[in-house]
Amino acid sequence: MRISALSFPLTPAIRQHVERRLENALSSTGISSAQASVRLLDINGSRGGVDKQCRVSVAVKSAAPIVAVVTSNDLYQAVDKAAATVGALIRRHFARRRSTRHQGPAGGRPQPVA
Repeated sequence: MRISALSFPLTPAIRQHVERRLENALSSTGISSAQASVRLLDINGSRGGVDKQCRVSVAVKSAAPIVAVVTSNDLYQAVDKAAATVGALIRRHFARRRSTRHQGPAGGRPQPVA
């Protein structure tokens, strides 16, 4: 897992929180947290406001990366929501792939007999 912080230092506490939340979110998906990239950003810097952003990108085999971006006034909340969102998106992605694979040709409709 790659974790980067822009505009502020990446403390051990923040790193640990990100790792724990992302590992929990990905544990039921079959995807390793090593396939994830997390970028933390303080958009407004010292000016304050709703400006803490967490962007999680997860590489998925044979698909575009799955990305969740959350902005909040609290960095820890942004991390929590982004991790939960990316976990849900991955589960939905795999559920769609399973359902289309099981439907067979023509979306699961019976094929006419010639």
